[in-house]
Amino acid sequence: MLKKYLKPSIVTSILIFVAIFVLANCSGHHHDPKARAEYMVKKLIDKLELDETQKAKLIKIKDEILAKRKSMHSNRKAIISKVIDQIKSDKIDQDELNKIFKANSKNRTEMRKFLIQKFAEFHEILSPKQRLKLVELVEKFSKKFHK
Repeated sequence: MLKKYLKPSIVTSILIFVAIFVLANCSGHHHDPKARAEYMVKKLIDKLELDETQKAKLIKIKDEILAKRKSMHSNRKAIISKVIDQIKSDKIDQDELNKIFKANSKNRTEMRKFLIQKFAEFHEILSPKQRLKLVELVEKFSKKFHK
């Protein structure tokens, strides 16, 4: 049960929104979030043939998401520390744990809303042709990794 709550909020980046994950192809060699984001942005730029204005906007979105993720990650460390303190104690304070996870849930909701906003900003800069290409990439990803 605790494991569910300790996972990074919002599968890190819808943890850089759905479209970017599509292009990562789960290559497995980008464990660092910044390196993974850079790789995914590069792939999006290439696959969607983004122009210079679109590239700049996508990079700005990526940077904003990484900054938000970093602040959320520090919250996660604090939660883990508090849970460890509870484990060390003679008796679990259920009210305290519920309070901790309620706050975590609020943070995850905030992150989800933030990511959806950033995804909408990304969507706005795409041409209809690029949106169709993005649909193809999402469908390809879905078939490949969600059989």
